[in-house]
Amino acid sequence: MKKKIYLSSEKIRTEYQLAQDWITDYFEFLNPEQVAPHTLLQKKYDIIELYQEDFNVFRHLLGSINWRQNQTGIADVLLFKNDRYFPVHLVSDCILQIIKTKKMKIDFARSVLVVGSYDFVLPVVIKLALAGFSNLIISVTEPARALFIEKKLNDFVFNTKIKFVKMNEITQVDGASSILISNLTSEMDPESFESLTYFNFLSHGSLFVDFQSCRDNSLVEEARRAELSVVEESEILTLKYRSLIDFCKNSP
Repeated sequence: MKKKIYLSSEKIRTEYQLAQDWITDYFEFLNPEQVAPHTLLQKKYDIIELYQEDFNVFRHLLGSINWRQNQTGIADVLLFKNDRYFPVHLVSDCILQIIKTKKMKIDFARSVLVVGSYDFVLPVVIKLALAGFSNLIISVTEPARALFIEKKLNDFVFNTKIKFVKMNEITQVDGASSILISNLTSEMDPESFESLTYFNFLSHGSLFVDFQSCRDNSLVEEARRAELSVVEESEILTLKYRSLIDFCKNSP
């Protein structure tokens, strides 16, 4: 019997999910329903995939959860195990895992630039900081929330240099970063998206992680022309769903 993944929003559904037989053979993706959050949890689906900040709808219903997860207020999946749900931000876990497995020398002191929406940037920078990356440059499409990200980071990590830049100032960042991680799309900020194509703020041979390349791979193509190492969205999603399969196989 297929495991059931409930989607909190149709926007989570991707062509990648539907095109991979190994995913659709194992999982059944369920469309969003007009039901109360507590009613949805009572259905005990194996996994609930969350869109952006949908975790806030369920957080108060989950009882005791990991303090760190509760403080960030961000998760992209709820995993059902031992008759309860556990929130996780799986995409940020996968990104960090992929970075660590890349055959490249990582200089933890060099800056890492993380760009995109608040719900993406916050969990990614927290994972990076906890993993030992001590120099983070952050740019979010919701600049008013930048200080909130800084406060959350200070709750979790110490001795981390954090710098915020406006979207239109990314190409003016001093010094060359070693990694760029982004979920920025042209719809979010057309001018800033276009400016990323120059990659003049990255050192030679740096790593570019694009979590929107399934919809638009133009930045990936430009990164390869600039001789950067590239992680595409499909690689992250592959690891994500393989991790979910492993979770289901290991759950009672």
